[in-house]
Amino acid sequence: MSSSAFRTRTLAAALGLLLAACGAGENGEPPVRLDVVDAAAAARLTDEALALGLTRRDAAGLIVPGLAQSWRVSEDGLSIVFRLRTASFADGQPVTAADVTATIDAVRGRRDGPLAGLLDGISATQAPLEDVVELRLTTPQPELLELLADPALGIRPRGRGSLDGAGLGAFRLGPAPEGAPAAGRVVRLVRNRGAIGAEATAAEIELAVRPPDEALARFVRRLADVVTGGTIAGFPAVRVTAPRESLRLEPARAVVVLQLNHRKPPLDDLRVRSALDRTVDRAALSRLIFGSEAAAPVTAIAPRTLPAFALAAEPEWAALPPEERRADAARLLDAAGIGPEEERRRRLIVGIGQAAEERRLVERIAADWAPLGIDLAASVLGPEARAAALARGDIDMALTTRRTHHDSPLPFLLPLRCRANREGVCVAEADALLARSWRAPTLADRMRAIAAAERLWSEDVAVIALIQPLAWSLVQPGIEGFESNAAGARSLERLGRGAERRLFR
Repeated sequence: MSSSAFRTRTLAAALGLLLAACGAGENGEPPVRLDVVDAAAAARLTDEALALGLTRRDAAGLIVPGLAQSWRVSEDGLSIVFRLRTASFADGQPVTAADVTATIDAVRGRRDGPLAGLLDGISATQAPLEDVVELRLTTPQPELLELLADPALGIRPRGRGSLDGAGLGAFRLGPAPEGAPAAGRVVRLVRNRGAIGAEATAAEIELAVRPPDEALARFVRRLADVVTGGTIAGFPAVRVTAPRESLRLEPARAVVVLQLNHRKPPLDDLRVRSALDRTVDRAALSRLIFGSEAAAPVTAIAPRTLPAFALAAEPEWAALPPEERRADAARLLDAAGIGPEEERRRRLIVGIGQAAEERRLVERIAADWAPLGIDLAASVLGPEARAAALARGDIDMALTTRRTHHDSPLPFLLPLRCRANREGVCVAEADALLARSWRAPTLADRMRAIAAAERLWSEDVAVIALIQPLAWSLVQPGIEGFESNAAGARSLERLGRGAERRLFR
């Protein structure tokens, strides 16, 4: 299951629990109304509000203590020892180190889900004392403390079934808001008085999944306090309509890519993939959607804003003037039997979502490729249908956004392994380098292995990376606790109204 599908399913489960709940929520102040324009982002926010891991993120995206009150990393980086807080689950049972190791081991054992493959460097979990957990590692992993804050690693009771949120997070699920439809899109999050660590600022948050145009209209009418989760979809309208002082922008830890079917002609030919890759005007794509070149071009695979990692160098062609790139591409395509003449032209189909902005991106890319003899046509499909059509060969490529909340290129690279994709991408040497990175003796050795693997996938044009999009949010005046940050983290813990605004309206 993809990360997006996992989070969407999590939200559906949360909605089901919410609608079955009974009793009244807290009524000391009006709820903070949060509209999220992406279902996967909404699911993640809900999970983060309910769960608590060994670590957690604060409103600024920084890693701070969660269930662990402190930790110590060994000099060689191969051991982390956590000291746990005294805590109890929602059923009153104490949280023990064995609950923590069981939770981590369960996630380590999964081959799908949001953290699949990201915990392969944990060699052992140990609970030497009731309040002490040790993680043994195969190689230094500076990103692990971030990973431990992921809601997928929220601590659950061992062997006692699943408790809703386990009672450790800043919020719990409340009853459905009054007037919410039976199949509503609104989740009510209520301050959890038994939360571990800092207590939530807001007594209640109403979190809803809404399309960008609806969310923008609600914000302008002051029916929503915060809108978040946006990248490409809806941004042109937001840029024109939303109050400038309310708009928050930050580079997303994401890359918009064209996934390619490597099994189907003509994209099974490296010459064709290389020609298409080097002729996309990425700066024009940024201007088209964001009105500037603030969305950075990506010509390798992972975004360049991952400070903990040394990434692969840009391909040599990236430094060439556009006319030289086009000339090189024409030569490559000519050798592959493709050209601008009518009898040599090739038609490619790209799967896209429903957002008008995606169609505009594809139309701009089509303009770059048409002079070379490539005609691009769009087919509107949902995410799962798009992936299935690409695997079957019904379409040649798919426009998608790959994202991560962690300071690691691995979420962008792991899907490219031979066994991990259905598009025929397979560079055995890159797979071997990635596997070897988990046994690297030093952090520098590990980073070099990962960068070398990325370079090989980039040379193979495993995907055509386009831009690192901007993430956009809207925040009403008087709303506090929303901070832009490099991780794109949206902790709801500190979200609330300023003291002068905490009145019924």
